[in-house]
Amino acid sequence: MYSDTECARRAGNSNRSCQSTSLSSRYVRGCGSNQDLSKRMQSLSSPSISEIIYNNETFPLLAEFLQIHGRESLVGFCAIVIGISNLSADKRQALYAVRAAYRQYVADESISNSWLQPITRESIRQQISQRNFDPYKIFQPAMKDMLKYLKQNFYSNFLSSQLWKNYSNKKQQQQQQQQDKRMKVLNASTPKKLNSSISTSTVKSSKQSTYKREILTNFNGNRTLGSTNSMMTPIKTPLACFIQNKDVPYMIHLNIPVERVTLGDIKPRIHHLAGKRFDNQTTESHYYFKRRIDPSELCLMNDGVTSMPTYVYEEIDNEDIHTPVPHLDGIIVCKFDFSS
Repeated sequence: MYSDTECARRAGNSNRSCQSTSLSSRYVRGCGSNQDLSKRMQSLSSPSISEIIYNNETFPLLAEFLQIHGRESLVGFCAIVIGISNLSADKRQALYAVRAAYRQYVADESISNSWLQPITRESIRQQISQRNFDPYKIFQPAMKDMLKYLKQNFYSNFLSSQLWKNYSNKKQQQQQQQQDKRMKVLNASTPKKLNSSISTSTVKSSKQSTYKREILTNFNGNRTLGSTNSMMTPIKTPLACFIQNKDVPYMIHLNIPVERVTLGDIKPRIHHLAGKRFDNQTTESHYYFKRRIDPSELCLMNDGVTSMPTYVYEEIDNEDIHTPVPHLDGIIVCKFDFSS
């Protein structure tokens, strides 16, 4: 599935990769200071691979680049690890997601053999079998292996791709527009006599200080490198999808608020997950979504006793943009069944 050249390049530079991952994690958790980030931005012309992954603006670009090169499994594993870190308020759901990710991406050596170290796989396997692990830390060694593999095989090509060039040009234009707006405000608030006496060197110094203040203002400890005020919280709606009654669901994330997700948004992703087993020309497809029972709904059991079940699966076939699908506290659970 992968070339011998890619497998052979897995060795070396592990310390540098681990340090990069640790640094990125500090800023994602909000432990780094604004001053440290400002210095790092000045010293690096391009973000590291870990900063690209943990940035909600740049990760979709990297994901698209990897999918173009047939590395969907790398995207899926990164996405589910990031998603687990966002489930801090629901440890039970996080444990469930860890087991699903382990079976789909780690235990299957045909998927993970090219980037995951055998010692890392064995360590994760032992923790899973013993059922004694922290769901928020168990995949940290695997992510280090993943970052090392991406840096060696895809990082430089990604920074040279048209996807990254378009993004960089757009960010530079936005920064220039923000600086121009601030200069207009500064000139408008300065008296004309005083404004005419300002020298060229003073204006340049003002631009530099304004740019530094902008970096410190826009940065927040709970955001990643490159975030802006318009992106206070990244939109990541988790979708757990069971395909043809499988016990283990596929976990993906949608960049749409959960209250606005419709069947039309989900169908293309589900069909992609079904792969070769599914054909758009199949005669019947059914989409069931799990939801809580409304207090007004009663279920009469066969024994004649009226009871109240907790959950029910409801079939949805309406793709209207004004008809969102059901969800459970921000998590969408779907069953997809089809017959040819």
